[in-house]
Amino acid sequence: MKPTPEQQKVIDLGSQGKSLKVEAYAGCGKTATLVNTARAIKGKGLYLAFNRANALEAKKKFKGFADAATIHSLAYQAVGVNFGDRVEGELAGKLSAYRLVQFFNYAALGPITPLGRATLIRETLSNWMNSAAELPETQHVPMEQAQLAAQAANQNLSRPAMLAEVIAKDTRKLWEEIITGGSLPLPHDGYLKIFALQKPVFPCDYILFDEAQDGNEMMMELIRSQPCQQIYVGDGFQSIYSFRGAVNILAQITDLPTCHLSQSFRFGTEIADRANVVLECLGAKVPLKGFDTDRTELGQRSAMLFRSNTTIFSELLVQVLKNKRKVAVVGGTKDMAQVLRAVESLKAGEETPHPDFVGFSRWEQYIEAAEIPGAPADMVRLVKVCKSNPVKALRYALQLSDRVKEHEADIVVSTAHKSKGREWPYVRLGNDLYRPDNSPEAEEPFQEEEARLDYVALTRGQVGMEGGEEMMAAFLERQAMLREGQLKDGVDLDINTLIRDLKSLPPKARMERLTGLPSDIQGKLMARLQQGA
Repeated sequence: MKPTPEQQKVIDLGSQGKSLKVEAYAGCGKTATLVNTARAIKGKGLYLAFNRANALEAKKKFKGFADAATIHSLAYQAVGVNFGDRVEGELAGKLSAYRLVQFFNYAALGPITPLGRATLIRETLSNWMNSAAELPETQHVPMEQAQLAAQAANQNLSRPAMLAEVIAKDTRKLWEEIITGGSLPLPHDGYLKIFALQKPVFPCDYILFDEAQDGNEMMMELIRSQPCQQIYVGDGFQSIYSFRGAVNILAQITDLPTCHLSQSFRFGTEIADRANVVLECLGAKVPLKGFDTDRTELGQRSAMLFRSNTTIFSELLVQVLKNKRKVAVVGGTKDMAQVLRAVESLKAGEETPHPDFVGFSRWEQYIEAAEIPGAPADMVRLVKVCKSNPVKALRYALQLSDRVKEHEADIVVSTAHKSKGREWPYVRLGNDLYRPDNSPEAEEPFQEEEARLDYVALTRGQVGMEGGEEMMAAFLERQAMLREGQLKDGVDLDINTLIRDLKSLPPKARMERLTGLPSDIQGKLMARLQQGA
């Protein structure tokens, strides 16, 4: 197919040896654009993907033009292989919180139990490995998680700053033991971190960094330091993994020319129009265009998309146990099985190292926390499901679904997160996807990442879509309010939310974000930041 004018612009700039970033909406042919760009660039290229499956597929498409690899595979060849069987996996085992408690014999820290302390240390290590920092510091400690753990014990953190210092120090000690000792396993992000700290130079003339919105600070610094042409490609509106340490690299790179791929070939105008409502609420300036054509050859395959695994639990009980249908779960049932094991541990009066249950030692505590006004929706749903159904029935439904392959299934179900990168002819949206509260008395500000997740779900279908009526009604209302000037800049200027977001950015990106805000808001934010709020 002849490149569109947008695609041709990317190819032309790439062939001129220019570094650039490409904002590519869902289904807009970014892979084909990158392949044609690689054909046009002279020299040795390197295409970087996030997962092994994408890298293997890219090896075929870029053969003769660029090498294809994951960032982790490059790091493993350079660093990880030196650790042999000590890399986290079947032989070395898992760097679990239980293992850390046994190894270091941690004591409690006020309301934080030894297992809770180990879980915070493990999460701090993960946050640091995803950052550009040389050593774990207090900013990598998940203090919100620590606060929740204290609340679960019906206590408050009397000295949070001191707790953060202790956890950071523990994490540095853990890292030292991992890289110099002989028994604790090295996480996969660990050898990538070592690799990045060595500041390697890639033997290539240009880099194509795909899905750049899913990168982290450490990856951005590693690639930006390379003395070669760099092309960053992704969709900032599909940035949905901040809980894994991901940052939208595209938004943080402001010194490169920007190209757009806005013509989707995946779906037609009807789906594009729905997605544009959400995109406008997120502040998008370029509309997504659908491509109307006959797609009947795609068949009738369909998928049901939900916000959470907990809602999938409920669907499995109905479809698998009651309706006796074959249901395949995208990505498998491992995550849901881990939640069930955690619930069973709490019901037995035992702590669990699952990060979602830190601080809870009894199921009754968790139920009480879920009943507090403003409790996370996932907590409320999980309690409801587990109160209404025996854990044995839930586990049995998971076991049956885990045996079903997608091509064998009557129904395919997925969380919106795991649907990213996938497509089906028909999609049905679950009723637990995010709906913005546009009322003046709304308790929470507009949640940008949840809205981006809705956009991901909306753009998985190729032919048709069902469900999501309440979600779309809420976004249409918000769109109207934005156009009428009742809201500003596509997001609520909630001071606390902005403070949190700004603190997570490097100094340069922080100043760029500040200068894009109204002057009165800038003054308030600067005052709060200088106070260390």
